[in-house]
This record gives sequence, structure tokens and C-alpha cells, in this order.
Amino acid sequence: MRGRLTLILLALILFSNPELFCQRIDAASVKMNSRLSFYSTEKTGEILLHLPQSIVWSNLQVKLKTNDSELTSWKGIPGSKILRVPFDINLNPAIYTLTAEILSSGGSHYSSSCELIILEHKANEVKTDRLTGGLIVNNRDFFPFGFYCYSPVQPTLPEEEVVK
Repeated sequence: MRGRLTLILLALILFSNPELFCQRIDAASVKMNSRLSFYSTEKTGEILLHLPQSIVWSNLQVKLKTNDSELTSWKGIPGSKILRVPFDINLNPAIYTLTAEILSSGGSHYSSSCELIILEHKANEVKTDRLTGGLIVNNRDFFPFGFYCYSPVQPTLPEEEVVK
């Protein structure tokens, strides 16, 4: 009887604390990534900073650095949860680690980092635009439309597609 009571008490203690079985939401962190999956022929690029709601309407000072040299800086009030920071691309093809140092008007200091990939140009390159979710093929936006079919092609395929 005593062992059963101990198990019930232990179960009540475990299930009364919800933080044991779930993840905490980190509402105070800043995440960042480059707008395109990689850069090749572009002269300018953009870094996307995903800001917490608490600093969207704060006056921010942002410094982007790579290899201890400042790439660009930005000052102002973002006004949205995604801040687009433009920068000039004058780097050689390589993989760089970018670090953003953010100082808000309330005195809070944030830091985040991401990879910036710069590659040599190829004729068949396909890039992902992380802001819109679209694809860039041959330096143009790709809009998937047209007639897609399966193989082997059946003679009734046009009739099937009209109905669908």
C-alpha cells in the first residue's frame, strides 16, 4: 500500500510540472540567414534577421561582420519581425561565417550567426529565395506551369487531364 501511494505521489509531482515534457519557446533570440541559398553573380545581397516581437518597434543598431571585418551596418526601427539588411558583395567565392551584433535602444544586446555561401557561376544553377520561398533559375524567377505527365504516356492522358 505504501509503495502504491509513493508511485501515485511521484506521478502527481511529475505531471504537475509541464516543463519536464515540453520545449520552452525562446522568444528572445534572433535568428539570421542569407536571403538566397548562395550567391554567384549578384553584386548585392541581403541578410534576413528574424527578430523577437519585443524588439520589433525598438531603435536598433545592427553590425554584420565576417572574419572580424565589418561587412555593413544598419540603424533604425524594423517595424516587422523580418529585417532585411542589404550589403555589397565584394568577397571571393568561399563559405563565410557572418555574425550580427544587435544593440537595441533598451540596452539589450543580441548576437546571431549564419553561413554566407558565394560560389562560382554555373549555367545550370538553381537558387532558393528564402524570403519568398521561390526558385531562381538562370537568374530569373521560376514559375512552374505547364503540362506534366507520367511515363509511359497513355493515349487517354489528355482526357484525364481535362477532367482533373
